[in-house]
Amino acid sequence: MPSRKRPEAHKPRGASPLRILAVGRARADPAAALYRHYAERVTLWRLQLTEIELRDKLSPERIKAEEGARLLACVPEGCAVIALDERGEQATSRQLAARL
Repeated sequence: MPSRKRPEAHKPRGASPLRILAVGRARADPAAALYRHYAERVTLWRLQLTEIELRDKLSPERIKAEEGARLLACVPEGCAVIALDERGEQATSRQLAARL
């Protein structure tokens, strides 16, 4: 099957990248393979992956609060935020694309 990758010139110049913020590190994890797969398919935006990882021994409540604070600290002012969670509302690919 031919590659669907478009030349770099088709990406909006000066546009902010599509930032993917993740908790944890995707090394050999299936999440790393998924990221690479979608990074090859997404052609309209530059992708930027930021991973945060807590190594401190904290209570589950404190970990959630710290992860949330670190994620929000990575979001530039004025950017829209779409949170994806396996327990969240399901959206089709078209619905997600419309939000982007």
